[in-house]
Order: sequence, then C-alpha cells, then structure tokens
Amino acid sequence: MNILGLTFDDTDASAALLIDGIPVAAIQEERLSRISHDPSLPKNAIDYCLKQGGLSAGDIDAVAFFGNPLVRFDRILRGRLRILKRHGGSFRATLKGWLGDRLFEVRSRIAETLEVDERLVSYAPRPDALAAASFQTSPFERACVIVVDGPRNDIRMSVFKGADDGLKNIAVGHPGRDFAEQVLRTAERTEAAGICLAGKAFRDPEVVGRIVREARMPVYLPTAPGNAGGAIGAALWRRRDSSGKPASRLPVPTPPARTLDNDDIGKAVKQSGMAIEARHDGARELAGAVAGCLAGGKAIGWFQGPAPWSEIAPNARCALIDPSMPEAARTLAEKLKWNDAPRRLALSVTLETAHEVFDIASPGWAERHALAAHPLHAGQLKGLECGRAMRCHAVDRKDDPLFHALLIAFRERTGLPALLNAPLALGKEPLAETPADALRSYIYGGLDGLALGDMMVGRKLTL
Repeated sequence: MNILGLTFDDTDASAALLIDGIPVAAIQEERLSRISHDPSLPKNAIDYCLKQGGLSAGDIDAVAFFGNPLVRFDRILRGRLRILKRHGGSFRATLKGWLGDRLFEVRSRIAETLEVDERLVSYAPRPDALAAASFQTSPFERACVIVVDGPRNDIRMSVFKGADDGLKNIAVGHPGRDFAEQVLRTAERTEAAGICLAGKAFRDPEVVGRIVREARMPVYLPTAPGNAGGAIGAALWRRRDSSGKPASRLPVPTPPARTLDNDDIGKAVKQSGMAIEARHDGARELAGAVAGCLAGGKAIGWFQGPAPWSEIAPNARCALIDPSMPEAARTLAEKLKWNDAPRRLALSVTLETAHEVFDIASPGWAERHALAAHPLHAGQLKGLECGRAMRCHAVDRKDDPLFHALLIAFRERTGLPALLNAPLALGKEPLAETPADALRSYIYGGLDGLALGDMMVGRKLTL
C-alpha cells in the first residue's frame, strides 16, 4: 500500500511516502522552495517523494493530512475568544486567515493537486500522528509516548501507551509550567521500556535535557518532533488505521542527497566567483586539512553527504568551530547571521566518546536521537554557556565515516573530543540543499572556509 503523508497551511510544510508500511522518502518544502518554514501546499516535496519511490500520483492508495482543520480552528478560536477584549485585531486576523480554502477545502486542494479521488484523503488527528511519528520510529517495543503540542494559548499534553498492537490514548490534559516534571512523573507510573517524546514543546534542549538526565528509562526524541514531522506521522497513522497493524518501527529516512559530483561542484564554484584553494585525495587527507583549520581558530562550512530530515538532526551540512574558543557559540551565530542560536547549536562527538562529553548513559542508538544533556567538560568548552543543555550529535563511524574521521583528527590536534556544530543556513534561510546554497551561505556569511565535496573553497575571487 502506497501512502502519502502531507502537512501544510502551518509552518514547515512537508511530505512523506510510505510503501508497504516502510518510510522511503520525506522532505520539508522549504528545502526545495528555499522559503524558510514554507507553509504552502508542498508540491515540490510531493514530486520529490514520488520520484524517490519510483511512483506517479496515480499509484497512491491513500493520502493522510496532518490534523483536522476544523478541530484546529476550533481550538485557536476558543483561545482568541478568551482575549477578545484586549486583542480584537488578533481575533479578526485569525478569522480572515482561516475562513476559506484553509478551513473547508483542504481535501479538494490535495485531490486536485494529485489528480486523485477526494475520498482517498483522510485527516490524521494531530496528537495521534505525532505519537506515531515518535513511537513507530523508536527502538522500543513498549513505550510511554507523550505529546505536548497545540496553539500557544491552548497547549495540551496527550499520553499514549505504545505496544506491539499499536498506540492507545490513555490521558489528555493541560500541562503546567513545569511540564518536564509532569512527563517524568507520568512515565514512572507506566510499565514502559522507554519514553517517546513528540510535539513542538520538545524542541527546547533545556526541557529535553532535564528529562534525559532524570528519567529512569531511555528517552527517544524524533529528529522532527513538531510540524515538520507531521507528514511522516500522518502516513504512519494512516497505515495503522487501514491495516489494523502497526507499521514497522524503522528510523525516519534521511532524504537521499543529490549526488555531489565534482564537476557540478566545480561549475557552482566558478559561477559564484570563489576559488578552489585545494583538492584532497581521500577522507583522511580532507579531515586532516579541515581539522587543522578548526584547530587554528577558523569557522569552517562542511557540506558533505546526504541532507538530514530536519536541521536539528545530526547532519553533514553544517558550520563548525572549536568549542574551546572564547564565545565560540556567539561567534558562529554572528557569522551565520542568526538571532536564535541556542536552539540550533549542537556538540558533535564520536559515538564512542559521547558519554565522556555528555551526562548520559553509555552510548547507543537512542542517545543519538535523544538530544540534550549538559556538557561535562565545561572547563575546556569555554565558548559555551556554562550549565546550559545542548543537543548531542553523536557520530557513528558506520553512518558517517568522513565526519567521524574529522572528529578524530581534531582530537589528535587539540585533545578535545568535540566540535560545535550549527546547521549550514544563512540567517532565516533553510538548510543548504545544493552546492549553490552552501556557497551562498559562505559568500554572504562570515565563515573562513568551506569544505565542499573534496574541495576547500576560499574567498579569493576568480576572474
């Protein structure tokens, strides 16, 4: 059965494709449209997923949309009514933004775009879809699944029991200010093997960091816990709803990258006016050269391998800097022209040394995705805010041998087991998807170099 999951008309529109219960493609629209947090109907993402699956629109058996527009509008409207006297303009803007095709014509818009029967389109409840996106991609057979999501003035916490026979909603309520404590207490009362988190609230590394440290069981956080993961969640929910059996619990796929062909990279560099400073033969030579630049205090762009599903995922399209440099985090944010650096930064470490740097248990599959803990080497990591939780980007040699080699080479030169990692995205632009995007981030930002394929690109202009 071929199921297409979609989310749009909110931030982070995306599409995902399941073939016989297995996720084969997933991507956010912003990565292809180059419009940050693009909310529009994801036509580019749909085409991308169908191409990756070798399908046409006529091969789709079902379409699942993330959330029910009428339910979401009702919750938003109730929240606006509570503040109507003080914010009448906000109430009118909400009505104007929702009345029309966003509220009543979602099914018909999808059917028209795909040229399929409107009856193939169904609405996946938001909490159920988010829970499916977390539990069905987790390593746990049994789990307490906690979803904290909703409009700013009507956030709700839904608790699910995840098992072999699927997900069962066992509680719904409004979380208090300290909902991390509520998550911990709720999980302790269940007989689960782990905790699965989902919802926009868990994009905050401080909240996740506390849960990871204090929980008495492993914690899993999907790489796209909010709206961006809604498409894969809706598709997984539709799979469960149609077959009576849960979908296979497999990791959400990394969207296949466009091949980094050296000829294409060379053309992109030439068109940009930049110069190729050096070519490196093999992973060891490239890793050594970049590690030397980083050890010398430079901030380097790194564009290698496949693009991640979400920019907060461990990825090989990033900007790197030595975390022992004073104010390294601020320096990297300034070079990339960011205003929201703390939530986007991570510490990259090798998987086998993650427990040396972070206050977590022995490294394993779950820790690579449950992404926050306090750095232990605070004395060495002068460029970070002391005591602040950070996401852990633990690199497995099998998954990314080049990045792993870079971390080893950097440690050999400095003694430090970590690099400060930020998505390669300039200002409010989406994560770099092509070599041209990476070059744009480099040219208009303040990075000191760019490792693009096997090349090091410099700012010496070519004539």
